[in-house]
Order: sequence, then structure tokens, then C-alpha cells
Amino acid sequence: AMPRLASAQPMLASQMTRQRGYWQRIVQHASEVVPSAFLADRLSRHLPGAAIRVVPNGVCGMDAVVPGREEDACWLSQAPASPFLLHIGKFGTIKGQDMAIRIFAGIADRYPELSLLLVGSGAADECRAMAESFGVSHRVHLLRDVPHSAVLQLMRRATVLLSCSRFESFGLVIIEAGLMHLPVVAMAVGGIPELIRDGENGLLCPPEDEAAAALAVCRVLDDDRFAMALADRLQQEARQRYSWQAA
Repeated sequence: AMPRLASAQPMLASQMTRQRGYWQRIVQHASEVVPSAFLADRLSRHLPGAAIRVVPNGVCGMDAVVPGREEDACWLSQAPASPFLLHIGKFGTIKGQDMAIRIFAGIADRYPELSLLLVGSGAADECRAMAESFGVSHRVHLLRDVPHSAVLQLMRRATVLLSCSRFESFGLVIIEAGLMHLPVVAMAVGGIPELIRDGENGLLCPPEDEAAAALAVCRVLDDDRFAMALADRLQQEARQRYSWQAA
């Protein structure tokens, strides 16, 4: 029989403490699988004695994600025609769209053709207001509830994936970006440092360090050869280490 698997959603330590009984019951019926060493450590500290083993999440192979669907065209038509930074995640504090907007605003004058595309779900009014306050609303685009297949196609069109999450148990969107050959600049939070090695297959920045992230984005934008080398390595690893077959 196939083992039963359990994976915890991103959560803060305080949430974990409040829900201890809930997670204890889940662990009793699961077969010890979590997607990152970061989450394994978090679980083991809150659930002593739990049998835990790390098995990274998987992504579909290239043959399953490259072809676009006809219904994706309406979403792709809303993407910027010029080069753009791409940020993906549910709108709110945890995914850090506020940081993405400030980072973009800080480099907007240097790259007048560059835009920022925020893709997510939920209310985005605060993002619109923030972009307006920085005077970049005409260059910050927001798309909500985009189908997964269209998100992958947007990755193929983007220039850089900017990950500003404040908490991330694994970082599946980073692996998908790698599969789509998209250079990644990410905050070093949660399980992301297990995926990205700074300067080798992406660029890592200290959490909340918007100045470092802006410099990292500029480094990728200013050096095409370096950007492609990062994308090449991450794509190779996405294919070899993070397929569902490997998982």
C-alpha cells in the first residue's frame, strides 16, 4: 500500500503552538514526509518524537508545462509587453508584495522600460495604493486568480522572478521558475536557502533587506550572461532533483 503523506502549510511558530493537538493527530496518521529541512526542524521542535523525513515537492516535467492553452491568451495579453519583474503569491503580508513594490520603485528610474507584475489571489487594494504612493502605478501590473498554466507561461516571458516572502516552507514557485529558465532573486527565508545557492543558481538576500534585493536585481538585469548562467543551473536542478518522479 502507498504510504499516507502529510505536508504542513506555511505557518508561524505561534500558529503551530496553538494548533499543536491538531498537528499531533495528523502526524500520528502520516508517514513522516515534509518538503524541506526547515519545516522538518519546525515540526520536530513542536512535535517531539514525530517521525519526520524530508522529501521535496515535485514539479511537472517540461513536456507537461511548455505548451500553453488557448484560454491562457487572455491572461498573457494583460502582461507587460516590455521587460518585467514577476512576483507570485497570495496578496498579503506574508508574501511581501509591499517589499517588491518598494524594491521596484527604488530601481524604476534606472530601468525606464521595466515593469513589475504581481500575480496572486485575494484583495490587492493595498498594493495598488502603495504603487500609487510611490508614483509607479502605471508600471505596476496586478493579475488575480491566474490559472497555473498561464502563470507558467508568464514565467517564460518574465525577466526576473522576485521572491519577497517573509515565510516559506519550501518555495515551489522558485522551482517552477527554474523549470521555465527564469533567473531568481529571493529573500533567504524558510526553505528557500535549500533551493537557492547564492551566486550559483540564483541570488539570495537577507530577509527584509530591500537594498540588497535591489542590488541583486540590478546585477541580474545588467549582466545577461550571468543571468542565463543562474537560470541554466536552476533549470538543470529543477529537472533532475525536483521532478515528481524524483519525489
